[in-house]
Order: sequence, then structure tokens, then C-alpha cells
Amino acid sequence: MVAFGRRGGAETGADLEQELRQLERRASRTRLPAEAGSLLSRAGDQCIQAGRLRQGLQYYGRAINTYLEADLYAAARAVCRKLLRVAPRAVRPWSTLAWISIRGDLLGDAERELQEYVEAAIRAAQEPTAAIHLRLMADATPAPELRERIAHQLMVLGDSQSAEALLDRLKSELHGQAEPPSWDEVDQYWDLALRTVIIRSDERTA
Repeated sequence: MVAFGRRGGAETGADLEQELRQLERRASRTRLPAEAGSLLSRAGDQCIQAGRLRQGLQYYGRAINTYLEADLYAAARAVCRKLLRVAPRAVRPWSTLAWISIRGDLLGDAERELQEYVEAAIRAAQEPTAAIHLRLMADATPAPELRERIAHQLMVLGDSQSAEALLDRLKSELHGQAEPPSWDEVDQYWDLALRTVIIRSDERTA
């Protein structure tokens, strides 16, 4: 386990910069996404230990992206959890955790992480962005219970129009007047969300 404490001496200066450059080079040269993600996560650890929180979080974000692009969801989840230990008020990790649980059809986890995401987004005044994520999440799962929970959370975010539209669709599906999303459609929405909102473009580089 990484001990997240401030280190003194040369490790916070030239030695750290050299170590980060080496990790960057190794991450850029490897053809194995798992190794690249691990190296970027390690770079984040080094920054956190040296007291460079912002830089460390950027490296963690890049590690998460690397894992997500390779469908390494368990590894991405682990970095999200690590990020939340050092930045408990962060928003992006809760969104990513909810998306991963939705993709894995882990409905209980998804509901809990969805609520955490909405609460974090409200604290950070990111309600419009969160509403975009939730609308896409509703298209990326066929589970009616989870989609109903998403509608409730859209209400919490102030997007009552989208919430009511989702509840109306669920009612139509319940009465056989509409079909729930097929798994093919779910896959398409996941791919769209992964490219547009889940992978953060501002964290592709440190």
C-alpha cells in the first residue's frame, strides 16, 4: 500500500522530475495497456508522496483513461478508489465508478455510486455535466430499476424534463407500448459515452 505522506529532500525536486520522466518514457513505449496504466499510476503515487496533489491527480486520471480504453475496468476502478482516498471531494472518480458498474451490470454498486456522483457534482457545481452523464447512463442500461433511480437523480440535479421523459418511457415499456434498449443498443451507447464523456480528454496528457 502506498503511504501518502510528504517526502522531503531531493525527492521533491530534480530526482522526482527524473523519475517521472522515466515513468513517462516507459509508459509511452510499452505496448501493454496494463503496464502503461500501472506506470502512470505509479507516477501519480510519486507526486502525491512529494506533496504535488494536482500533478498526482492528473497522472491518476491518465491511468484511468488508459485502463478504460483497454477495457481493464477492475484496474480503472482501483485507481478511482485510490484517487478518492487522497481527494475525497473529487467528482470524476464517482462518475467513472458508476459507469463501470453499469457496464458490468452491477446494479447495487451502480445505484450507490450514482448517488455519490450526484452529491459530488452538486458540491462542485457541476450539475449540467452530471445531467449529461445520467441521460447517457439511462440509455446504456436496460435495467428498469436502475433507470428509475437515474430519473430520480436527474430530478435531484434539477433536470426534471429529462427525468419525466425517462419515467414516461419506463411506463410505456411496462405496458408493452415501447421496447427497452436492446443489448446491441446498450453497447452502442456505451461506446459513444466512452468516447465522449467517460474518458476525459483533458487528462490524456499531464
